[in-house]
Amino acid sequence: MTQMNSENFYNQGIEKAQQKDYQGAIEDFNQALRLDSNKIEVYKQRGAAYLALANHQRALEDFNQTLKLNPNDAEIYDTRSMVYFALENTQAAIDDLNQSLQLNSNNVKAYKLRAILRLATGETSGVLEDFNQALRLAPDDAELYNSRGFIFLTQGNQHEALEDFNQALQLNPDYVDAYNNRGLLYCMTGNQQQALEDFNQALQIDPTYVKAYKN
Repeated sequence: MTQMNSENFYNQGIEKAQQKDYQGAIEDFNQALRLDSNKIEVYKQRGAAYLALANHQRALEDFNQTLKLNPNDAEIYDTRSMVYFALENTQAAIDDLNQSLQLNSNNVKAYKLRAILRLATGETSGVLEDFNQALRLAPDDAELYNSRGFIFLTQGNQHEALEDFNQALQLNPDYVDAYNNRGLLYCMTGNQQQALEDFNQALQIDPTYVKAYKN
């Protein structure tokens, strides 16, 4: 029988994680770390498996260890920020995204996440700039246009909001959130017929989309 080493257990864990057998993957990663406790990638992948199981505290421990071994991993700061957010430590989450952007100023995901977290805390300063930076780097991201459009909508910038919703739908004609948001905009501007058409279009794409029924 072939003697299993740390790399073998790691590769076996990766295969199980890809099959969504996260608990089995964790057991293999445990074995890999028992044989070699300094393998950064194993902590990283075990943390991801814990995160998939919503075991946020154990995920946090693994991501902390990953950053202890390699404090310049921007991707882990991004991921750990989501763990902190799930643990209701929003400021720590934003701090991690700030650190990620210091390491990689072209990190679209970090700009996007930071804008969303700022909104969650009620902080409006910097939100539009984060979306602007993200769109500068990813000009074909329909979700970013829709999100920025919604910010414009809440700020009363109806013309800018409409342009962003239109652009989101041009990039993704089946984007139900964008139809819903544009429908809200049309409601606010008194264009009830076009609003109804957008809500109907959203429901034609997704008949289970509750927001459109309500609107």
